[in-house]
Amino acid sequence: MKRIIIYLLLIVAFIGCKKDDLPTRTSAGDWVLVDAQLYIKRWGNYPLERYDLFSATQNHNCLDVNGNEISLDNVYKDSTRWILPQNGGFILDSVKAYEVQSSPTFIRVYPTEDNSARIFVLDDLSDNFVRWKTSNREQALTFNGVTDNYTYFTKLIFKRKGTNDQYDLRADLESSTYKGVLPGGLISDNVFKGHTWVIYKYKQEGFNSYQYINDTLYFITNRIYHLNTTQANQDLYYSVYNMGGYYTMDINHTRFGSNISCSNLPMTAVNIGDIQNAKFKDNTIGVNGTYYYLFMKKIN
Repeated sequence: MKRIIIYLLLIVAFIGCKKDDLPTRTSAGDWVLVDAQLYIKRWGNYPLERYDLFSATQNHNCLDVNGNEISLDNVYKDSTRWILPQNGGFILDSVKAYEVQSSPTFIRVYPTEDNSARIFVLDDLSDNFVRWKTSNREQALTFNGVTDNYTYFTKLIFKRKGTNDQYDLRADLESSTYKGVLPGGLISDNVFKGHTWVIYKYKQEGFNSYQYINDTLYFITNRIYHLNTTQANQDLYYSVYNMGGYYTMDINHTRFGSNISCSNLPMTAVNIGDIQNAKFKDNTIGVNGTYYYLFMKKIN
């Protein structure tokens, strides 16, 4: 009898270990967004509807149905990157560093540009693919011409960067009515792409004197720039968002830190190519956030 009990306990332990293999894998790493779907329901006796965020002719959309310009809400097919280091940080597009609270099944990323946070729940995971589900948002909004209260969330499917594997996650089990592609758009060129800028002067907050430098930034694409001629073949990353009247900007791998950001670049200054005294914050993980005032000019 004792031996039978031992065998039964071993069987139960084996079944418990095989029940869910997520803990044997990890969501840490470098991930590229390959697909996304919006699930939305109008309050009341209405069905849950599902929309694709991307198509063959649409590679940009927003996780906020109202079109919020927060960096985390703007998603780009085959371009948006999440880097989730083992030490608990979160890096967006190899550019913007965030603090993060996490467990094996969720991540809370903060602070965003409006000092809020974004919560993502692990929906499925394989060796080279991961699906994250956003927390529910409840908003009064106009959707497809109907103004009412809505609840919605998004599912984001990422592929581990560098893998050629085919999508292998389990089928999405959300019961919903498919409604087609949610209108979005293609990535439009930003005002820095194709131009060369020089950071020629800066001052660290708390100091009176200015330092004169000659750091040349070659903005190659909407996401990639090169720093100085000695690093002309090294792809570095930046991002720019039009906030209506001003821009926000993040730049990776400058002398001022692994990531610096400015939340209020005057649109007129950027357009004429002469940025004066722009306040950038060093967002390098583990530092307290030193501020620098940068002077930049467009030379090409």
